[in-house]
Amino acid sequence: METTKRRRVALLLGNEEIHNGRITGGIVEHVRQHVLNWNILLVPPVVDDEALAGLMLHADAFIGSSDEHDLGPLAARGVPVVGVGLGAPRGRYGARPPAVLADNAAVARKAYDYMIGQGAARFAMFSAGTHEGTAWLRERERAFATLAQRDGAAVALLRCEHDAHPLSGPMRQVIAWLVQLPRPVAIFAPDSVCARMLGQACALAGYDSGAQILIVGVDSDPLAQELSPVALASVMLDRHEMGRRAALMLQRALDVCPGIQDEQVAPLELAQAPHGNAAAPLCDPLVMRAMHFIRLNAQRGIKAAQVAYNVGMSRSALETRFKRERGHSVHDEILRFKLEQAKQMLTRGVASMPDVALSCGFTSVQYLYTVFGREIGCTPRVWQERMLRQRLLQAA
Repeated sequence: METTKRRRVALLLGNEEIHNGRITGGIVEHVRQHVLNWNILLVPPVVDDEALAGLMLHADAFIGSSDEHDLGPLAARGVPVVGVGLGAPRGRYGARPPAVLADNAAVARKAYDYMIGQGAARFAMFSAGTHEGTAWLRERERAFATLAQRDGAAVALLRCEHDAHPLSGPMRQVIAWLVQLPRPVAIFAPDSVCARMLGQACALAGYDSGAQILIVGVDSDPLAQELSPVALASVMLDRHEMGRRAALMLQRALDVCPGIQDEQVAPLELAQAPHGNAAAPLCDPLVMRAMHFIRLNAQRGIKAAQVAYNVGMSRSALETRFKRERGHSVHDEILRFKLEQAKQMLTRGVASMPDVALSCGFTSVQYLYTVFGREIGCTPRVWQERMLRQRLLQAA
């Protein structure tokens, strides 16, 4: 009986051992499940075309990191090759191999949705400086900024080189940026290095879990989350599934199947912050969207009908979902948020009552007084004086 030719498949996966192990695990799982006649060769990263040409003498096919290697020469020579990467692979000589890629838009969306589920209304983003190989970072940046822009929220952006040394220029730049950010704030760090550097900057700036800073990174390891002085959550990439799909794609290439296209793999569930003041996330995504719209627009005097229109459903349907999730009506949520904003302004003690009413979305000073009397049991002025006395006693 004729036996299937044994294939030598070389893995060129770069230097990230933990991530590479997950990708390799997915490849091995596919090989075993489908009883493929493959010999897997684990090879070190190649540095030039000459070394790559040498490998071609010893392997029949390749699965390689399209982020760290230019796999174009292999594809140009007709060698079966599949890329695995975070962004679209490079390719010279007019050739680019098919690749399994991280879904960067889904990564940014999961981070953003977690933030608004935690009540975020201010957003910032810290990313690496512009240099070769960061196209996938820019994809995540653009996707995150687009989501915020859709909701009418601004994103404060800082890009600088990665250097976690406490005395380095980039670290001092990050600390200065953090200090001037208005809080509470949610900061998106589109890779694990950015998230780790942000956590160290927070530590050097003296921030802790009460600093009202939430960081959401990507592929952060549990130790980095534990060591971060502020809440650090992380979107986790499904590298095991990326490896499994890469093996399937290479199997099709070896079988000379036509029309092999790039595939994107969605991220896993988000790894929540192990400590900090993170709130329990909302379960209903439409209520989460409604809450986010309220936080961004309550001071404009919006009504419940406008909130329902923004999330794309009838007011009655939203009210039903809202009461089930929050225990009160959409109108009550708008009023509560406006009231909290007014209390913050009164605590600072620098604005007049008309300014407080106007800034927080109350139609008049009289209505502000009415809401305070009904909800708190005193006038805004009495509440303000009470808070100022408490601050003086605490400072004494």
